[in-house]
Amino acid sequence: MVLGAVIEKVTETTYEDYVLENILAPLEMNQTNFVYTSEMEPVAAAGSHPLVRWETPLLPFLFDDWRAFIRETVDQRLWFNRFYADSNPPTGLIGPTDDLAAFLLAFLNAGKYEGERILTEHTVSQMSTESIVRVMDTGQTDTNFQGMGWEVEKDGDSLKYLAHGGGGPGFGCAMRIYPNRDLAMAVLAND
Repeated sequence: MVLGAVIEKVTETTYEDYVLENILAPLEMNQTNFVYTSEMEPVAAAGSHPLVRWETPLLPFLFDDWRAFIRETVDQRLWFNRFYADSNPPTGLIGPTDDLAAFLLAFLNAGKYEGERILTEHTVSQMSTESIVRVMDTGQTDTNFQGMGWEVEKDGDSLKYLAHGGGGPGFGCAMRIYPNRDLAMAVLAND
């Protein structure tokens, strides 16, 4: 959230417009946005949630009109209507896996996508270098390190992978980048 505020202050534009113009457009992520566009709507997935789960009884306390979120209940699953969480930054993008693949390819290529520079090599390096080490109560260093936006998993001194997860009500996303193997993957699920 702080990073989004910094982006808005420095660029004198909204966070959403900055992301759309400087990240999504150059990466040709045309099916990704902060809102559902008319092009996205015919192929957009519906979010889902188990009817019986520990969070379900909390819905009436979290949302005044929580029933408005529910499109239908089928086979012990709640299927959601489309709605906006209105929580950007740090979240809020809606899009398919193939668009996300373009982002991951740019990251694997040190910030370039199809020959065009999206991020500087220095920025990619900063994002993939651990900067905060979490210390457990025992005083030992945790094996998970945090870079700028990425969890940095190391095997000794060498980088094993970068990971980032996300999602919202009814959706989940997990990304992993294995730079030493020139491999990246993203899994998006509507449950």
